[in-house]
Amino acid sequence: MTKSEKAKEYLEKRRYLGLEIASLDSLQIMERNNMEYLNRVYQIDISKSESYKKFMRLLEQRKADLETELRILSKLINRLPDERCRVVLKLYYIDGLTFSEIADTLFYGIRAVFTRYAKALEAVADLCGFHAD
Repeated sequence: MTKSEKAKEYLEKRRYLGLEIASLDSLQIMERNNMEYLNRVYQIDISKSESYKKFMRLLEQRKADLETELRILSKLINRLPDERCRVVLKLYYIDGLTFSEIADTLFYGIRAVFTRYAKALEAVADLCGFHAD
């Protein structure tokens, strides 16, 4: 495996952190709404239930863990020397855009996006100390 492939594998595992955080936010809102509904309609207060409390604590912990991972990823991307490479990685891995969407957003040709992506992977591999097998 090349060092760029290792960098890509490392980054791909973190690609949808922002989406997962947003999903957890939505899930928390839905759970609170469900709790309020049960309380209002059936006079059932599940907020005192240990299983409900545990579930909400797990959601909060998972969200905190994901936010930490996202901060680490952002710091790594911000350390790249080439701003154009940083922007491509940020749009792809943090914002979740496709390469085609990145090209449209930045008014680049698709080949330019792929070139900057490849350069960015090399830089990430160097920053992380990845070596080819």
